[in-house]
Amino acid sequence: MKELKKYNISIAQLENKVFTYLLDGGAEFFNQMQIEAGEGGHFQAKIELSKSETMINLAFEIEGVLNLICDRSLDEFEFPFSTKDSIILKFGDHDEELADGIKIINRSTQQINVAQDIYELISLTIPMKKLHPRYMEEEKVNEEGFVVYSTKLEETEETTNEDPRWAVLKKLK
Repeated sequence: MKELKKYNISIAQLENKVFTYLLDGGAEFFNQMQIEAGEGGHFQAKIELSKSETMINLAFEIEGVLNLICDRSLDEFEFPFSTKDSIILKFGDHDEELADGIKIINRSTQQINVAQDIYELISLTIPMKKLHPRYMEEEKVNEEGFVVYSTKLEETEETTNEDPRWAVLKKLK
């Protein structure tokens, strides 16, 4: 947990203006967050904290590289990622998560820890199908980013030769 303390941001004494934080993370971060075996990497997060009387807006820009394991070959490969997102923290009487990206925090909160938020944003960049770059050439990707599989159908004798029973039925028209 010592590694995650560097992701604490003291908000008690902050003025109502914009602050920028640069945070780095690597293998220790991913070990503390208990990422799946064989995965890890490093990243740099730029956090722009905008504080007002009633809320805090956290704008995240995270770039880095993840070490993933290919689903097809089980080879490890580096997956570069970049993500941007924001989270709104509203001041209230209790702690509660209202929706994705909106949380209520107690007015007496002295500091916030952004490690879990960074981890979740990084996790969202991991593709469902993790393919080594050498296999990506084989896959076709359409405009929307979805992988489209295609196979070439070889013409067989059955598809080229018509069944004589169908020929008789076609003449009945």
